[in-house]
Amino acid sequence: MTPLARTQQNFQSCMIYPEQIQDKSKIVWVKNTGRALPKRQLAIYSTAYRLRLKEVLENDYPAVSMAIGEDKFDEISDAYIKAHPSHYFSLREFGKNFANFIKTFESSLDNSWLYELALFEWLLGQAFDADDADILSVYDLSNVSMNDWPALQFIIHPSVQRIDFNWNIAEIWKSLTDKIPTNITALTTPECSWLIWRENLITQFRSLEQDEQLALDALISGTKFSEICEILGQYINQEEVPLRAAALLKGWISQGLISAKA
Repeated sequence: MTPLARTQQNFQSCMIYPEQIQDKSKIVWVKNTGRALPKRQLAIYSTAYRLRLKEVLENDYPAVSMAIGEDKFDEISDAYIKAHPSHYFSLREFGKNFANFIKTFESSLDNSWLYELALFEWLLGQAFDADDADILSVYDLSNVSMNDWPALQFIIHPSVQRIDFNWNIAEIWKSLTDKIPTNITALTTPECSWLIWRENLITQFRSLEQDEQLALDALISGTKFSEICEILGQYINQEEVPLRAAALLKGWISQGLISAKA
């Protein structure tokens, strides 16, 4: 290892594990010159590094931060940074484990819906940052023959996210992120299905009725169109299936949920 690489490794280690800065034997590679001692020099960088990571978490989870307050969010962020140090050049994926991590604090927070709220915020960010891809149009299906429709499969757009909630998470999120936050009314609900996606560079979300949820999940998994129609037939009259299937597909296409035919 070259001297430069060793210095870089030592510096990175002190940033990720700041307790090492308190051990003189761990920082002998820092010159004891200038107006600040080695411990002070490294502490300045370490503090700035951790503040940047906290800023990333707060940007990814603004509603969670608002829900539990700045002090508690700082406390949890400190613990998260220690448990999940950043290992990538990009900070985009740094907060991916935060939703699961916050579950360990539920007993002290008394907010059992925080996990779902954090997961919702993470998926909103994932939808916004997803790769660009072509969007299927109704015109693209105009030349599909009747005989080919039953075997037709589709490729979902990269931004599409599917999640099921047991709380009124969308309402909670809106109440916390409004320009003037309103009081939270957290309610348990029968499991509700939600769709999150990006449309024209704007993140969208909406709830799904049961037949649409099952049909869309089947489409996402690569199920043939004929089998999707069979799924719909379990919830609506058989004579209504063709119209319902066509309406759902047209809606998914118009919202930019489908990239192409498989």
